[in-house]
Amino acid sequence: MNKSLWMTSLAVFLPLASIVAKPLNLEQVADDANWLMHVDFDTARASSIGSFIMDEIEITSKAVQRRAEVRAAYGVHPKGFSPLTMAGNGEHKRGIAITPGAPPGAA
Repeated sequence: MNKSLWMTSLAVFLPLASIVAKPLNLEQVADDANWLMHVDFDTARASSIGSFIMDEIEITSKAVQRRAEVRAAYGVHPKGFSPLTMAGNGEHKRGIAITPGAPPGAA
């Protein structure tokens, strides 16, 4: 998925997330984090804009391919998690993403 689609999605979902997002657990965020993102994807996907974006992702071959790669690498499907909290301290290619669930193969 190209960078502009991600930025558009973020711009659309960010105001929505701040209004109705599931609560953010700040205990999960490191004290030295200098950036943070928290999104309730269930609510975002249920919105008219969110459902439009998800429909577009379903018909965009590059997005479908990337989603399959993410699922193979990490065992997750984008529709299978919510909320998502991401944070980092600005160190290049270092950060953390937290979402409820179990690792692949867990009972």
